[in-house]
Amino acid sequence: MDPNLTFDDVMTFILEENVTPSHEHLLQWIRRYPQFSEELADYFAEWAVHEEMDGEKVAEARSERFTNIGVSHALNLLHLRKAKAVPVARAQASTIAQLCKAAGLSLGSLAQRTRLDEELVMKLDFCRIVLGGIPRRLVEMLAATLDVSIAEVWNVLSGPPRATSKGALQKSRQRAQVKTESFEDAIRASDLPLEQKNEWLRSIDEGTGPP
Repeated sequence: MDPNLTFDDVMTFILEENVTPSHEHLLQWIRRYPQFSEELADYFAEWAVHEEMDGEKVAEARSERFTNIGVSHALNLLHLRKAKAVPVARAQASTIAQLCKAAGLSLGSLAQRTRLDEELVMKLDFCRIVLGGIPRRLVEMLAATLDVSIAEVWNVLSGPPRATSKGALQKSRQRAQVKTESFEDAIRASDLPLEQKNEWLRSIDEGTGPP
């Protein structure tokens, strides 16, 4: 695959090969240039619309409408492939950050939706919060926000603690030891408003750790 190839180049190839906006041709070009699948789908769809508008003035309008139906079908297939790719990404996720990516969220947006701050979410992502002290209410909120099961959230939170960078880990003379802390200590040390801190501290009494 040529890393310097642009979509403009692909459009030039399409013009040179006298391609028509059919379902089959769209799929062929997506297979050839999967990195431009979205651009190709949009291009073929717009192209087909123009063809239909012109085709209404000629006797072959029915044939051109059939072509457009084919393009619409191809677009639906593209959408379905993308939809299937999301569960796969989630199934392979081993961190909070990866679950966020599969859900189309950033760590910052996840923090906002779960009433945490971004630093706390990063600590959860790096598994630097002791698992047994994490409130079950928080895990339920994470699961609902990320659209995954509660068990999946507990699974990613139970991984080994990781350093924030390889450099930080290499500076440590101890073998792969990363500092962890309790959820309570992390909340108290956070920049959250006092009201939110107290809310999370109360949630600890409601139950913590995997069921």
